[in-house]
Amino acid sequence: MMGLLQPSLEAKIALRQIHHPSSFIRFTIWMTLMGVALGVASLLIVMAVMNGFESELQRHVMFSESHIIFYRYQRGIPQWKSWQKKIQNVDSSIQAVLAVTYHEVLFVHDGRTRGGVLEGVETQDDRMATLLRGNHFSKEGCIVGEELARELNLKKGDLLKVVLHFPGADQPPKIFSLIVDGTFSAGIYEYASRYVYAPLLVTQTHLGMKESVSAFKIKIRDPEEAKVMAHKIREQLSFPFYVRTWMDMNQNIFMAIKIEKIVMSVILAGLVMVALFNMMSSLFMIVIGKTKEIAIFKAMGMQRRQVMRIFLWQGGYIALLGTFAGVFIAFGMQMVLNYFHLIPLSGEVYYLSYLPAAWRWQEVMVISAVVIGACLGATVIPAKKASNLYPVDGLRYE
Repeated sequence: MMGLLQPSLEAKIALRQIHHPSSFIRFTIWMTLMGVALGVASLLIVMAVMNGFESELQRHVMFSESHIIFYRYQRGIPQWKSWQKKIQNVDSSIQAVLAVTYHEVLFVHDGRTRGGVLEGVETQDDRMATLLRGNHFSKEGCIVGEELARELNLKKGDLLKVVLHFPGADQPPKIFSLIVDGTFSAGIYEYASRYVYAPLLVTQTHLGMKESVSAFKIKIRDPEEAKVMAHKIREQLSFPFYVRTWMDMNQNIFMAIKIEKIVMSVILAGLVMVALFNMMSSLFMIVIGKTKEIAIFKAMGMQRRQVMRIFLWQGGYIALLGTFAGVFIAFGMQMVLNYFHLIPLSGEVYYLSYLPAAWRWQEVMVISAVVIGACLGATVIPAKKASNLYPVDGLRYE
């Protein structure tokens, strides 16, 4: 059994070659290894950053918008409690159906005015429990996005004046006030700078909606199945109602991220290709420098395939060490990026305040396997060159 675990002669010779005392050969091999490592690390870091940005944006979007929106175009949904039960009964994977009111308004405080959205929510909404941080809405209370609160100079206990205009109606704008119960950070600038949440009953009263709501926010077990579930809801509860998923509402953003990920991967794959050509040229130089040793091995009876395996083992060592080093470097950079938030972002442009990073281990495994395979492929040509040397060519001038 122990004999089976012993490395072959070719593997031993290849390993000794990597630690060869010759400074030139050692330098060449280690520079090749670093080239592979940096190529793998660059590709993995970019993929992790793109994945992290996509995942974080997706998480914040689903938190703020929910998985599916059920609404009636330009009109409210009357008798909303009966419709809420109908939606809940469509499928067992529907976890929550939450009624909301939604209206574009003007917020006024301390002589400052900002346009935004007043959204009425049910008090049992899980989002509100998170945003209120254990507190509760007061009778005429609301919570304000952090950026909006900063722009209007709002703090807890202040009165926020709301100016409500009814388009197409022959009546003056309605003005009422809400008490600021606190602020929230949704993680997305759009919501933190424009949204104010208040209890559903309060907004229904001030908006004059009585027993109507603007829409339902539907939460399902698996967000990736939102399109399938939306289709089921649409089949059972069709016109005049409409259904949109979080994917539909943010299609352009996530499509742009996917295209950018593909483009960056192709560009950085070129860096890995440079490392592969560097490996090939380095092995060719080693073959030329070791012509005499190869000739001696062949004169002693070593077969061509054994000589070829020496250089294949050498390329394999470089590929494995370089790939593992690249994975280690990329993992370290990911930890640093997430812990220290080294790359801040403008929330107005990128929706997020910093650049996150997240690994998908399937991608790491695929990239590592492809790089190792490509390295072994690049080793074949110099290995065949070495195996085809004749002993007389290496010993002619000795």
